[in-house]
Amino acid sequence: MDVEELYKYAYIKRPLNEVYPDPSLVPPEFIMEWFKDSFDYKRTHSDEELMQFISLKPEEILKWLEEALIFTWEAKRSFYPQFTN
Repeated sequence: MDVEELYKYAYIKRPLNEVYPDPSLVPPEFIMEWFKDSFDYKRTHSDEELMQFISLKPEEILKWLEEALIFTWEAKRSFYPQFTN
């Protein structure tokens, strides 16, 4: 394993979207972390939005998880089509 490979797997303290500005540069096993760092954690959540999720019923949580799964699959497929075969 060369030095470049070691850096690729080194622990990173900065958000991945700062380390890899373009998703095509991200190692495939870290792509979901890159998406998390790029989008959800930077968005501000209102108090009303947070309270809405606290009061969800189990059926609503499952529906939300199913929708998140579909979104995740489509995002991964659009950036890395070789992993959908």
